[in-house]
Amino acid sequence: MDARGGTPLTPLYSHDPSPAAAIGGDQSRDAYWGRMKEHFDAHNMSGIDRSERSLRSRWSTINSDCQKWAAAQKAVDKLNPSGTNEDDRVKEERKTKKGKIKKGRIFTLPHCYEVLKND
Repeated sequence: MDARGGTPLTPLYSHDPSPAAAIGGDQSRDAYWGRMKEHFDAHNMSGIDRSERSLRSRWSTINSDCQKWAAAQKAVDKLNPSGTNEDDRVKEERKTKKGKIKKGRIFTLPHCYEVLKND
């Protein structure tokens, strides 16, 4: 669990917004991603080295896919199927076209979405 009580982004890296939160919005993109790389390197248990560019690219994919998943969830929630709970709606989303992220690709980042959904 992270400091906010969330779950890890992946088993190899946990979400901790404190490096950026401590500095605020008055930092350059390069400074921000430099700090994210430092944080990633300090907490990386995979042994795989990632560049700042690689981290930015991965974040871009996670962010885009989570936004599409949130839109799919909203669409199914609008249907408001009677007698369903959140687990039922997630299963329904995965069955529909809206549950696909792009070109039939299934959403594989629910662990990321759970951390990000209230941000």
